[in-house]
Amino acid sequence: MELVVGTSFLAGAALSLRFNAWALIPASLIALVALGIAAIHSVVDLWSFALTAIVAIAAMQMGYLVGAGANSLFGARTNHEGARSSGVVERPVRWPH
Repeated sequence: MELVVGTSFLAGAALSLRFNAWALIPASLIALVALGIAAIHSVVDLWSFALTAIVAIAAMQMGYLVGAGANSLFGARTNHEGARSSGVVERPVRWPH
């Protein structure tokens, strides 16, 4: 269970760095499919699978919240066009002769 919680939390935090909150819906469905396959493989009862799925989705949502908060506090600054600035010069610098 700890592995599922940790993986879901980190997946949610990673999703928050790039995507908006709507990305949690397909990620949750993918997690449910993966957990369902693991439950069938290890022959777990339905209640154990339901508890694991609820905990995994909740951990993913908490990870998303923590990641979004950390991104807003420590995230990269954006330039005036809204794109993340990488610090790389966009065009070559010409020195005067």
